[in-house]
Amino acid sequence: MRCRTGPQMKSCWSIVVASPGCEGIGVYMQQRWAELLMVFATASLIPIEIRHLWHRPGLVGALILLANCFIVWFLYQVLKREKPDAQIARQRELVETV
Repeated sequence: MRCRTGPQMKSCWSIVVASPGCEGIGVYMQQRWAELLMVFATASLIPIEIRHLWHRPGLVGALILLANCFIVWFLYQVLKREKPDAQIARQRELVETV
């Protein structure tokens, strides 16, 4: 079986590869959008784990699914609790230099 990679697939893979790096930089810089991206990226794995558990049921798969659900819930609770501060522009002070 041959894998087909057209221009659409290459651009899709470039987004998939660049997303964690962008997310990591955003979380490091404490950006709200990066925290939301982290929750959505973690939650997007849940359907894959459910499918895996459906086709190959087992204790390890169930524990991984349970852990991932807990992580998504915990991240959501942290984001819900921490309201973003209003972006207030600081007044500039003029400092006299000698």
